[in-house]
Formats: sequence, structure tokens, C-alpha cells
Amino acid sequence: MLRQFAARIPLVERLRAGFAAAGAAGTLAAPYRPQAWLTTTASAPPSAAAAAATGGGGGGAGGGGGGNDDPVARFNALFSEARDEIEYAREDAETTYFNESVATAKQAVDAALEAWADALNNLPDDAARGALQRGNGLKVEQLKAELQALDEMHA
Repeated sequence: MLRQFAARIPLVERLRAGFAAAGAAGTLAAPYRPQAWLTTTASAPPSAAAAAATGGGGGGAGGGGGGNDDPVARFNALFSEARDEIEYAREDAETTYFNESVATAKQAVDAALEAWADALNNLPDDAARGALQRGNGLKVEQLKAELQALDEMHA
């Protein structure tokens, strides 16, 4: 019965046809075999190990400390974290954890907004600032609006 149901789903049919065509053409990939670095005692892939051995690893100058030297990348990471914290707070609505979740979300948003200001201030000219503003300005406004909506839930 499950096969009959699956046969009626167009996506399953397209996938099945695509796999059949790929198999007939001989383009199916070889069976999965783990990379050598996965099966050894090393804990990092070769590229990360090589970067650590050469002192590289960051995209920015200085390359150390394990931190992210690129202000825009730091903002993007903190933006993602802040969005996650806001979502967690929404899920905690009407529970005893809501107040704590809102406070954590506010801290995450503040950190992201601070990183945004840092990214804007570290750009060399107005053209670069304008490009960054056009590319990420709506994300900042979205973050502020989501926090405001969370505050309205909290009140």
C-alpha cells in the first residue's frame, strides 16, 4: 500500500525516473567511503589541520585567536544566532522559561547590532558602506522588528 501511495506523488516519480536515468547512463556515484582523515585519530580535516600548522585559518589579518576577523562574517554569525534565540523565545511563550528566553534573545540582538555597527565603521569608504547597507540593511531591520514583536508578546 505504501508503494501505491508513493507512486502517486509526483516528486517521488521524478526522483525515481532521475535515478533510473542516471543508473542507465552510468553516472551514479561510487558507494560512500569515508575519507582517511575521518577514520584516523585526527580530529580535523586536512585543510583545517594545514591551516592550523601554517598559522593561517582566518580570512583576516593576524589569523589567530580562533575568532572571526571579518566584521561582516561576524555580523552574519551573530545575526543567525540572534534569529535562533528569538525563535527559541517564541517557542517558550506561555512557559516559565519565557522571561529568561526573551532576555537571552535581547542580548543576542544587541551583540548582532553592535557587530553591524562595527562592520559599517570598519569599511574604508562610503561606497563600500552603501553596498553593505544595501546588502544587509534589511536583515538588521528584520531583526529589530522581530525583537519588537517578541517584546509585544512579552508585555
